[in-house]
Amino acid sequence: MRLAGAIWKNEQSWIVISLISGILISALFVMFNRFPGTSEFLLVAASTMTLYTLSIVLRVHNAKGKAQSGKPGLTELDLKVGFPVLGFGAGMCLLVL
Repeated sequence: MRLAGAIWKNEQSWIVISLISGILISALFVMFNRFPGTSEFLLVAASTMTLYTLSIVLRVHNAKGKAQSGKPGLTELDLKVGFPVLGFGAGMCLLVL
């Protein structure tokens, strides 16, 4: 149970990071007219939920590594900086392809 508590601490910051990143990626999609005919609200919701899911996967993977080896692969700060970069990179791939 301690491990689960460690994964979900400070959840509001993850939600805010996902929301800001989702809005930025959605703004790029709208600006480049990548998904014509789609509402901006739907783009923001889909991008934010995708990035939030990515953050959960990264945190669970990091906690799993900590449970197996005794030390986490990345610190909380590394994850908070790295996951928006990873998500933004995936969003840029959608713009280019």
